[in-house]
Amino acid sequence: MMPGNKAIESQIKSKNSRCIRLPFWLNAETDPIFCWLHLPKNKIISKTALVVCPPLGYEYSHAHRTIRHLCDSIAEKGKACIRFDYHGTGDSFSDLFDSERVNTFVDNIDKVIQFLRTKLNIEEIALLGIRLGATLAAVYSNKKYVDQLILWAPCEKGKSYVREMKALEKLASHSSTSYKAKLNFIDSGGFIVTNHTAKTLNEIDITKQQYLVHKNILIIERDDLPSHTDLVNKISSNTTAHVESVLMENYLGMMAEPQSTIIPQQLIAFIDQFLSKNNVNETLNAPSSIETLLTSTSSNNHEYTEKICFIPEKNIFGLLCYSDQKTMNRKPLVLIVNSGSVHHVGPNRIYTELSREISSIGLTSFRIDLSNLGDNVEGTPFNENHPYPSNAIRDIEKAIEYLEKSFGFNEFIIMGLCSGAHNTFHAGLKLPQSLNIKELILINPLTFYREPDGVFDLEEEFKYEKEKQQYRQSIFNFNKWKKFLSGNVDITNIISFLLTKINRGFAKIKKLITTSIGISNNTDLANDLVQISRDMALTFVIASKDPGEEILRSNAKSITKKLIKMGNIKLYRVENADHTFSSFNCRTRFKQILVKHLKSEYVEQK
Repeated sequence: MMPGNKAIESQIKSKNSRCIRLPFWLNAETDPIFCWLHLPKNKIISKTALVVCPPLGYEYSHAHRTIRHLCDSIAEKGKACIRFDYHGTGDSFSDLFDSERVNTFVDNIDKVIQFLRTKLNIEEIALLGIRLGATLAAVYSNKKYVDQLILWAPCEKGKSYVREMKALEKLASHSSTSYKAKLNFIDSGGFIVTNHTAKTLNEIDITKQQYLVHKNILIIERDDLPSHTDLVNKISSNTTAHVESVLMENYLGMMAEPQSTIIPQQLIAFIDQFLSKNNVNETLNAPSSIETLLTSTSSNNHEYTEKICFIPEKNIFGLLCYSDQKTMNRKPLVLIVNSGSVHHVGPNRIYTELSREISSIGLTSFRIDLSNLGDNVEGTPFNENHPYPSNAIRDIEKAIEYLEKSFGFNEFIIMGLCSGAHNTFHAGLKLPQSLNIKELILINPLTFYREPDGVFDLEEEFKYEKEKQQYRQSIFNFNKWKKFLSGNVDITNIISFLLTKINRGFAKIKKLITTSIGISNNTDLANDLVQISRDMALTFVIASKDPGEEILRSNAKSITKKLIKMGNIKLYRVENADHTFSSFNCRTRFKQILVKHLKSEYVEQK
């Protein structure tokens, strides 16, 4: 059963305490562009609107939280603001191997601007871009007029950006794979730059172009790099607009790992003030038709359709991906939960790509943002961006109930990477059997037990388990012993590791004592694995360079081995892969393994 039009319209509005957020697809001539429109709560908007061009690569996920806060803040002050995903990125369609990517990205900017002009009657456009997004915004302003332009840490020359991507590729362990060489592209931490795209980027130099800007240009400089005074001077000589610059403090904090990002609130306030200079004072009412935006769309070849959903009560945002509406609820639905604090597209866009490949075998998926993560943050809660939220299990339960009631699904598979694996594991332990959870798929778990909303440090957890894995292997390596005995090893790290291991050992002894005297302890992985495997299938997908298998071996070795032998647990290894499958080759293998598993279990009926 599909919801009627009225139900759809009521679902697409995010109940944010600061503004209204409307997700939709802009039906471009090629593939749809996924957008979020932010409006003031009263829908009375200025005739000036802001378009935000995101960065690309790893910076896309890292900057997502700041961009969402920026758009909320601008909308709260009375302006319409729109953020979007370029074709081949985020939730938009297409991929980065298609030709003419740079020109396509610039065309995407134009499509978004035209939407604001025609649908909201916006008169003045302010264009803001971050990093390569700033470079693309500058290129756009060389072709078409905008009223205000904000270049946030721009890449002055595309050639420098390409060099940076190549350098990041060389730092990665997958840089010499024959698969990459065969395809001829730069594989930079999950971001693909084809030779054609690199060639186009190499021709860009924003210091030598004209700027068709009516009013003001703002350059936001990074505090971790030398001043761009020369950039201000060069741009000033190529435009009639007023050009100024401002220094951003703690740029690296904004671009930290997603769970550790710091929002530059002062800079956001400054941007709002900048946009108010020489602003059009008139206002208008956003048209009522704005709430009937495109909430469901199909790929050009109609291989899959994606539908925007908001779960009532919890107001959880999610994207339903399916191939055939008439038969989609005849098989189990795959529910995909956040990896760390990365929003629902997943690290390196892996959730988006996986959802669409799952649809190719006739299964439906639903990728969601848990409360206070990604695009499901209401206001500024104390636990925003926490990868282990206390309400994760309740959110998963509400999602399942919604999918059952609204679409008729009656069987479910829950899946997640990293903290998503932890939240999936506990959903299997705590949710009632009446929800018909058929399988849990845990991808690269780093921990099985953690205090909800408590202090967390994913990097420390990963570091400890990785070091334990490396030291275990080094014990049997003669060259490692030779190096150690010769005094050519810094023992500081070894001592630190041993102290950590001793502390954890005491914690285990304490656990055994409290259990033996009758004090309840709910952190027995072996018992929990047995409990889960009685009621549902349990599958682990673990990268060979990740400590997930070592964690299982350390905490429940004999039980895991026994359950695998009995067929109650399946374990797949993705060779030569890291924690987030950052190389294209590894992501491809990961998706192939997972899709093949799902196909054999739920599509090819035995």
